[in-house]
Amino acid sequence: MKRVFLSYLFGMTPDKLDAYSREFARSVMPAIYQDVRACLEGHRKAGHFLILASASPEFYVKYIGAELGFDLTLGTPVEVGATCAFFPELDNHKGAAKVRRLQALLPATCFRPDRKLVNCHGYTDSHADLPMLELCDAVTVVNPTVKLQPHVLPHWETVCPTRPWKSFPDFARRVFLLLNGIGKNPGGIPQGGPPPEAP
Repeated sequence: MKRVFLSYLFGMTPDKLDAYSREFARSVMPAIYQDVRACLEGHRKAGHFLILASASPEFYVKYIGAELGFDLTLGTPVEVGATCAFFPELDNHKGAAKVRRLQALLPATCFRPDRKLVNCHGYTDSHADLPMLELCDAVTVVNPTVKLQPHVLPHWETVCPTRPWKSFPDFARRVFLLLNGIGKNPGGIPQGGPPPEAP
């Protein structure tokens, strides 16, 4: 389904896609959960190495990661450009694929003998990240999905910041408007830009 959805890339030049990706990354900054963003800032100020591992296309995730100050951002690599197929080739960066990529990219010194990452704190909202969470000593789940909730361990932290939609029908309405480009702010993203940097 991801390949079908990404068919909109057909014929798009890499430069145009890059410009759209930068613009999109800036536009979603106000929608980032502020509690989670404060947590991220705390990690960054403590000198922690920050990794954003997403299943979303890397062509825009890398700019979201940059806006948020991540040291390494990984997403689903997608083939783009003149030779790109109508349904682009990709290796979905989801589940165990995230673990394999982290193991391939990070130096051996980042891993303990039990193959867990050294002093790693993972954040997720999806059951698809369970393989990745096995690498982590500490875990925070953020508004966990129904599929993730049964897997949440007692020692994991759960945080539930307020979502920008009131109910599932409201979420579905926003998605429909967003996909069809209806209205000035179809996704309901808060306006006004990101909050100022903390002193």
